[in-house]
Amino acid sequence: LDALNMIYKTIRNPEISNSKNPYISSFIDLSKEKNIPTFPAEDLLLGLIDDQKKVRIKDETELIRYSYQVAGTVGLMMSHILGVKNNKAYAFAIDLGIAMQLTNIARDVLEDAKFDRRYIPGSWCNNILPNNIIVCANSELSHDKTRITLAINRILSLAEKYYDSGISGLTYLSKRNHMAIGIAAIIYRLIGRKLKKSGTKWWKGREVISLGGKALNSFFIIPILVDRFNKMPIHNITLHEPLKGFFGVNRM
Repeated sequence: LDALNMIYKTIRNPEISNSKNPYISSFIDLSKEKNIPTFPAEDLLLGLIDDQKKVRIKDETELIRYSYQVAGTVGLMMSHILGVKNNKAYAFAIDLGIAMQLTNIARDVLEDAKFDRRYIPGSWCNNILPNNIIVCANSELSHDKTRITLAINRILSLAEKYYDSGISGLTYLSKRNHMAIGIAAIIYRLIGRKLKKSGTKWWKGREVISLGGKALNSFFIIPILVDRFNKMPIHNITLHEPLKGFFGVNRM
């Protein structure tokens, strides 16, 4: 936690920092070279700092805000690294990061509970505690086990909205980057869809995609690439209503 706080202070005020950490120095140099704003990194670090504490997500808004902090910010920074110049692209990059983090959360409910973390909104699952999630995983069907399943399905449905937005915004990238990131997004999205299709049996551990499944589903990028020739997407601003107050969102 102390290390993360130090990094946060250094990134926010590099000109007055005396940090000699080569990784921090490399990031600051890269941000200058690629013209990457540091405010997404500030949002990311604040999310990582909060993650060191006892995690009990309260509601959908807090879930989306957390997903932005630890993943939407990465999408925003990657846009700059990949040389995106159109400011309209950034909102879509944030959405793709949020979508992929929501998939992570839905997939890792039991694993997170073992680390005393609950990212499922408490308002969706009767505020069940992580240790009770573990108990439910090893017990027969119960009301709490059903609540967890329904909550995971809600997270996956929410992720679909952000995937739709994020993938549509890949058209702002070069064709090569569009294809590479699009394939990754499609395969990651498939994890959640497969989990839901199999009955959302979260207690059985992580859902994985086989190599064959990855290869087969990679072809779904083709119709998406064809859409590059259609009109540019318009961002659904309601997706960012929960993100008010963040450095990265306010300065886009």
